[in-house]
Amino acid sequence: MTEAEKGRLARRLAEPTLWDGFVHVLGEAGLDASSDEAITASLRTVAHDRSAYADLWGLAEALLQHDELASAWRARHVVMVERMIGGKTGTGGSTGAAYLRSRLDLKYYPLLWSLRSAL
Repeated sequence: MTEAEKGRLARRLAEPTLWDGFVHVLGEAGLDASSDEAITASLRTVAHDRSAYADLWGLAEALLQHDELASAWRARHVVMVERMIGGKTGTGGSTGAAYLRSRLDLKYYPLLWSLRSAL
């Protein structure tokens, strides 16, 4: 990578994530977002009073859909890789399909997923 590319990547990695934005919105709505436990409690409040927090609930649902669609893409990608190269080494020296399979359970928003079990 060039120095310019490294700088651009470093700046991008320092930017707030979608999750950071969601946590900020929770706080702006007057809900505690100071820790994972506080966020979970706030999300339970949102879930139990969806009429008062319809926008927050909708945003949480949109984030879950984003996560679900990314997961579906990863699953399809594994199958495509297996079809194209089988069990060969993948790009960048990875273990190919084996590595991709190990990433299938990745969740971008684990607190939103765990909330489902807590409701």
